[in-house]
Amino acid sequence: MYICIVTKGINIETVRRTFKHVSLASVFDRRLEIVILADAPCAPELLDLGARVEVTPTDFVTEKARFKARSLEYFRAAVNLQAENWVLHLDEESMVDENVLRACVDFIEKGEYDFGQGIILYNDQNYWRNPLLTIIDIPRVTDDLGKLYFQDRVMHQSIWGVRGSFLLVSGRLEYAAGWETECRAEDYDFAWRVRNPLSADLRPCSLTSST
Repeated sequence: MYICIVTKGINIETVRRTFKHVSLASVFDRRLEIVILADAPCAPELLDLGARVEVTPTDFVTEKARFKARSLEYFRAAVNLQAENWVLHLDEESMVDENVLRACVDFIEKGEYDFGQGIILYNDQNYWRNPLLTIIDIPRVTDDLGKLYFQDRVMHQSIWGVRGSFLLVSGRLEYAAGWETECRAEDYDFAWRVRNPLSADLRPCSLTSST
């Protein structure tokens, strides 16, 4: 399983913190590989973290994908992704622990679904230091616990979209749906394509991260 941490390559301290947490959490299984994916030329400090860093080339051409979607399209080629591989997509500020990664491995080994969505808790850094931002984040958690959890766990359909972070996707689905979209909300566009009748056998389920 690839753990893909997507970044613009600017917030070095954030990426360093996330990489440190994920590295410690992933030592239990040698099949887990962390890849930092930068969607723009990155600061040299990012290359000194000791991680595998893939920088989307400026001359990498897609049909219509831009920004993060373009980098995610490049990622498949960069790691030579196979149908049997899996990718855990994380934003640069999303941190996971060993329990989360074990749940991902268990999810994959059960082999029932092609992608899973985890619940993100926005309480790891500077919680309540800025009360307004904390209050704004609360509905995002209730959204995950409410409609996203329900759609994945009960209905197994991405009716209301997905989050682009803490998203576990099979290589089969990465190729079937892909990220070739001009939509800036590439995660919701991804969910819409998965709902296509031609992809009816590609079903989600809820995983059960902190940002």
